Amino acid sequence: MLAYLRKPAEVHPEVLEYLERGRSALDPCPGRLLVHGGALGVREGQWPGDVVLVESPSTKHAGDSCDSAAYQEIKPLRTARLEGDLVIVDGADPDHDSAEMAAALRAAGRCRSSPPVVTAAALDLAWPRPCSRR
Repeated sequence: MLAYLRKPAEVHPEVLEYLERGRSALDPCPGRLLVHGGALGVREGQWPGDVVLVESPSTKHAGDSCDSAAYQEIKPLRTARLEGDLVIVDGADPDHDSAEMAAALRAAGRCRSSPPVVTAAALDLAWPRPCSRR
């Protein structure tokens, strides 16, 4: 489970209460906190926020954590005060190989053999020319 939370200008007391109660709300569900805030070293793009990463035995366990009565009780403390996104995603198997993934995508026809060619003539057809001023 991955959460991306935009940093507010000020931390509201309700967010502090959410932090204080958050761990106990998730305790009944199996999983462990891997990342909670911490320094970011942005290498590409922009990332004006914090990351929370929770490892669970399965996507079902992660969903059960989000749906639990204890978490639903404290969730508004965060969502009313912080913008953010929360996703549940399957993790990679220990033997995951991105080269094998690329080969499977090629075999399934899920890639182009070459980038599309855009010609000036195609652009003339696609975009109307501006009116000339006289």
